Amino acid sequence: MIKIDDYPLVKVTWTDAKDGIGGWEDVQEIMKYDLAIVQDVGWMISKNPQKIVIMGSFCLSDEDPQEGGRYTAIPTKWIQKVEYLEVKETKIISGGR
Repeated sequence: MIKIDDYPLVKVTWTDAKDGIGGWEDVQEIMKYDLAIVQDVGWMISKNPQKIVIMGSFCLSDEDPQEGGRYTAIPTKWIQKVEYLEVKETKIISGGR
């Protein structure tokens, strides 16, 4: 049984490819096109020399297999920074209107 609190909550800053807007552009402008800097937040559920995998959603059911969602595998070479986050305060918000 997976306990999500056993995995660190992180903010990952990483470099990704960035597509152009499409259509015709001046080649001099295309040459200036840059990479995307991306930030993702989630539980780091896997880490090895090639990649880390973070997951943004976790289903709290007792079912087997357990389910998660909004996950991203990020190549280690693309990662600029991993910040470990901590919960400083918890507030219970009622679901009514």
